[in-house]
Amino acid sequence: MEKKIVNELKLEDEKDTLDDSIGFLTELIETSDNLTNVGKVELTKVVRVLYNIYYDDTDAFWKSK
Repeated sequence: MEKKIVNELKLEDEKDTLDDSIGFLTELIETSDNLTNVGKVELTKVVRVLYNIYYDDTDAFWKSK
């Protein structure tokens, strides 16, 4: 039982980190003057992948870990 709680806490930390990363990258894309259009497009692709993992597949993805 104790191991299950520890594992759930670790997964929550991972989800929080992923959510923070999505937010950071989104803000970076929107506000950075140093990124080229190609850089913004590539980072947007990364954000979409992270978003899909986190929001679309959250239950299935995190339960499988």
